[in-house]
Amino acid sequence: MLDRTIPFYNTILRCDCYQTKDAVLPEGYSVVTYQPGCELFRCPV
Repeated sequence: MLDRTIPFYNTILRCDCYQTKDAVLPEGYSVVTYQPGCELFRCPV
């Protein structure tokens, strides 16, 4: 159960100056954005 006596605040974090924009990944790894149906290919149960 949630303790509603503790105030909740929405927080938005942002960074105006990124140190690096391009992620350097090991060979064989990649970063892709989500596309509908992607979960069926990536995470079969």
